[in-house]
Amino acid sequence: MLDLFREKMRCWSGFLLVLMLPAAAFATPPHDVIVNEYNAVKETGYLENGKADARFGRRLENGGDWFELVVTQPNVDMRGWTIDVSHRTGEAPEVPPACDPPGVPCDPGQEVVTLTLSSSDIWVDLRPGTIITVAEDIPNTVNQYQPETGTWWFNVRADAAAAGTYITPSNFKVSNDKTQITVKNSFAVVQFGPAGEGIAPSAGVGSDEVWKLEADPSPLITTTSSYNDGASSTFGLPNRWTGLGTPMEQDFSVLRAAVPYSPLTSVVVNEVNTHSDLPDVDWIELYNTTNAPVDVGGWYLSDGTIDLQEWEIPASTVIPAHGFLKIDSDLTGVSGFAFALNGETGDEVFLSVGDGIGGMTGERNFVEFGPAENAVSMGRYPDGQGELHRLQSRTPAAANTQPVVGPIVINELMYNPDNLATVPGSMASINELEYVELYNTSASSVDLWTSYGPPGGDKGWRITGGVDIEFSVGTTMPAFSYLLVVSFDPVVETAKLADFRSFYGLGGSEPIVGPYLGGMNDYTETVRLRLPDVPSSVPPYNSPYVIWDTVTYFDWDKWPAWADGNGPSLERINPHGVADPPSNWGASGLSRGTPGAVNQPIPPVPSLVPFGRILLALLIAASGVPLMRRWR
Repeated sequence: MLDLFREKMRCWSGFLLVLMLPAAAFATPPHDVIVNEYNAVKETGYLENGKADARFGRRLENGGDWFELVVTQPNVDMRGWTIDVSHRTGEAPEVPPACDPPGVPCDPGQEVVTLTLSSSDIWVDLRPGTIITVAEDIPNTVNQYQPETGTWWFNVRADAAAAGTYITPSNFKVSNDKTQITVKNSFAVVQFGPAGEGIAPSAGVGSDEVWKLEADPSPLITTTSSYNDGASSTFGLPNRWTGLGTPMEQDFSVLRAAVPYSPLTSVVVNEVNTHSDLPDVDWIELYNTTNAPVDVGGWYLSDGTIDLQEWEIPASTVIPAHGFLKIDSDLTGVSGFAFALNGETGDEVFLSVGDGIGGMTGERNFVEFGPAENAVSMGRYPDGQGELHRLQSRTPAAANTQPVVGPIVINELMYNPDNLATVPGSMASINELEYVELYNTSASSVDLWTSYGPPGGDKGWRITGGVDIEFSVGTTMPAFSYLLVVSFDPVVETAKLADFRSFYGLGGSEPIVGPYLGGMNDYTETVRLRLPDVPSSVPPYNSPYVIWDTVTYFDWDKWPAWADGNGPSLERINPHGVADPPSNWGASGLSRGTPGAVNQPIPPVPSLVPFGRILLALLIAASGVPLMRRWR
């Protein structure tokens, strides 16, 4: 009990301080946003003492230039806010003879980059406890931000090559050389800062460390609070440190109490019918995962977070143990849920537990899904487990069938070619050696286009996500064949085609198409194979594109880090199994993958287990193929 009391007091101590300090101490109002952490690891280094970031593991530069903010007040609108990132703060430019030695450039002194937040809706209504990271190299994760389902973090990319949808597309620099960050609102009034080395701590941040707050975040944090240096890096997660020999972690529970959430696992959304032509209707199937009946009366269904209590399940509605409940759509709300599911663009469904007095407990189950064809449902397989997939047939109020996989699948991704390889002379960068490989798992040829006749016409299949391409009408994959998709035009840019084939040791028979737009990020990316559905009956006769196969890869956690810049590609282990689990992907056993040929994947080894990497090298050596060029 004493430990529990101490923990509660730690959470509330900052707020109790308000009652104890004289009014003169509050010349500055509580802060809406505070700076929580920034990366100081040098470009050629790693975190000290073999440490790794809690999210993306141990890597060169510890993820590059990034910093982290925490929202501490409710309903914060950050549109038009600016963030000044100062590097070498207070230093004057060097002039000769200080920088006269050959090869030693003059230090330009203090550099300040101002990043401006856009007018995007993501900035409109931020909840207390939200963690925002700003990074040069790591892609946007804005679409994942959803406090109502326990996702409190999002990242915005501020690289000069970024789109600028959420923040100024500009490079910036954070390091161990007096980095300080100042946050200003849309009226240029300082909200927090400057904060960083030189303020607190006064000095001592190493080039193998991060700068971070070692206290619970709150509106009362100041720039001279418990900021320190250390090697416990936590990108987009609560900070960790050691205090008096005891491991510590930031507590966000007070800030996040306004949006209570805990995962609901006893009853889950199990199957959805989202695209229905009359007389069919949309429906949602719930599944009881437990060994006892569950009364879901007074619980709520919704298709968005604006109103999580959109439709209340009637009282005394009981789902038997391991049983199913099908609920139809009824826009009147009398005999079913009072909303329609969007099968043409995709949608989401929330199941929230009621508290019996008109509110919610915070327990919630959530699914999201893309477009679907008419009379095609999406569900979990096995029941109650995993993500939603297109099912072989609809099974309302019954056990789900297996997912549809193939015949065309995403089979191999070369998302970060060998970083030590020489870039071919015809190519601007190593990125032009990236490729996506498709595989036809069937014994029949498959057209990568669909003809709907007039007026809709012919529609090519597409790959979307990090890369985007629509296949030309007439593109066909023979039985059990492979197709390589690249970033250049193999018909026009023949020199690049020759260098590509030479780099990967290809003959002249492997089919290669391009160009795709965009590229695959070295940290994480989503790649989707999409098919055109029936076009609209009105001009311009657009077709919704349903998702046929999709994978979101990472280069950390359960995904094979060896496929990130060491030479091998990321290869699908079982082309007949669903694409999303990392257990179905491995780094290629060949140093440059298997483009246009049978995959030779090595099952994934957790990226943070050194023994796993040693084992991987031994497996490759035993197979007789070349060892990878370097450790990552």
